[in-house]
Amino acid sequence: MAACLNKRSRQVLVTCEHAGTLVPKAYRTAFHGAGNVVRGHRNHDIGAADLAKAIGAACGCPVRLHPYARLLADVNRSPDSRMVFSDWTRPFPPSRKKALLELVYVPYRRRVEDAVKKRMKNGQGILHLSVHTFTPVLDGKKRIADVGLLYDPSCFLEKGFCRDWRKRLLAEHPQLRVHRNYPYRGVSDGLVAFFRKRFAESGYVGIELEVNQAWVSRRRDWDSLKRLLARTFFETLGRAKD
Repeated sequence: MAACLNKRSRQVLVTCEHAGTLVPKAYRTAFHGAGNVVRGHRNHDIGAADLAKAIGAACGCPVRLHPYARLLADVNRSPDSRMVFSDWTRPFPPSRKKALLELVYVPYRRRVEDAVKKRMKNGQGILHLSVHTFTPVLDGKKRIADVGLLYDPSCFLEKGFCRDWRKRLLAEHPQLRVHRNYPYRGVSDGLVAFFRKRFAESGYVGIELEVNQAWVSRRRDWDSLKRLLARTFFETLGRAKD
């Protein structure tokens, strides 16, 4: 399976689970009084959609963006997780929760899963990159990284890819703070972890990219970082060996 990491044989899929802020009209009243929360990092990953598209364009691979607000239902949580619903939707009665999931959660998860299965049919395997950004300060604590590469430490393919990607990033930008399995653990509940458990034996390799949102407000720096991440991801993909 290691040889499948080469860009000529392994399929690549880029996704962004917290890309949008769309709230269907029927659910807008649930967020009355939410204020800036709806426009902030709790509702979507600022800049992540643009980054995902930049990486997809560099690799010539499909990109799946989830358009709906995270505070409706978090598609990056497993179906049985309490964190699927937010403080605003968790009080919904069961029937309304089910309708919400059928509208904004199930279609996206199914769409990405179908894309994964389709690209594994030929036995070549798939590299799934899930793109996220994170707030510079959480609960009063400053995050210490610019870029986080999340993976399962027990998977040598994921570990090796992130090691090589980090080397390429630092070779071109030595001051860039690139941490592995930070600010979250690569095995924590998420779409990648969910698929990894289901499809690892079929050639699934999943990595999560996390980028500090402090870069997004610095337009020139942000554009430069997007290009760097996209190019080095593609180069690392092609450089991987057995």
